[in-house]
Amino acid sequence: MFTDKDLAQAMLALMVSSGLINQDELELLRQGSTENDVRETLGAIRMNRAFARYWAALGVWMQANGGDQGSTSGTQVPGRDKSLKLDLSAKSLYEDTFGGVNRYISSATFSPIKAISNHMRFVNFYLHEEDSESDSGD
Repeated sequence: MFTDKDLAQAMLALMVSSGLINQDELELLRQGSTENDVRETLGAIRMNRAFARYWAALGVWMQANGGDQGSTSGTQVPGRDKSLKLDLSAKSLYEDTFGGVNRYISSATFSPIKAISNHMRFVNFYLHEEDSESDSGD
């Protein structure tokens, strides 16, 4: 079982360990993660190759924590802590982050730029509180 924050932390770590993004790029995308931000920050060839590695690693992490990446969407999040409410914000984030990738990853219209942008939006949303706490602790 996992929380949204657990998943966001795993996503962040897996983005780096899979070679999808390096630490400097990560810092830039934590400040802004629109599709244009992603396009300007990351190389297209690397995005295409590394997204598949990242997505596979994320699937392994989710399965190890009781989840099912392939059936995760805005209305269904297997493995997510059931005590957490799946409110409208969470539904939207899960749908964009997982539902969209699950639908399009095998098609010619799949956009790793859009997928990475949505994954960074998920990370930034759920880890924003943590960043605010560390900023105010100085």
